[in-house]
Amino acid sequence: MTGKYLITTVPAAGRCGRCQSWILIGVSEGLWARVDPFPLERRWEIVALLSGRSCFTLTARTLIERDGYLRPGLVLAEHRCGQRLGYSITKPPAAPTPEYPPF
Repeated sequence: MTGKYLITTVPAAGRCGRCQSWILIGVSEGLWARVDPFPLERRWEIVALLSGRSCFTLTARTLIERDGYLRPGLVLAEHRCGQRLGYSITKPPAAPTPEYPPF
């Protein structure tokens, strides 16, 4: 908790109401926060900020909006339907099967 009215809650996993993607939902300093549950590298955080998304630090089981101070924790970007940043949730390609058995 960050004050009498600026409540911060533990984020919970849930589904986006529009695209049904998995997201983390919680209250960060009195405002609802819906973030993608994938940590960002520094370069992808910059891309998120340039595209108008807010970034949050997941630390001590709370989401804190990033404000220029470097806090330890995972950096997560605000969720936007259909826009993924720096990660891919795809199945890796299967290893090729040899034409002849190895014996």
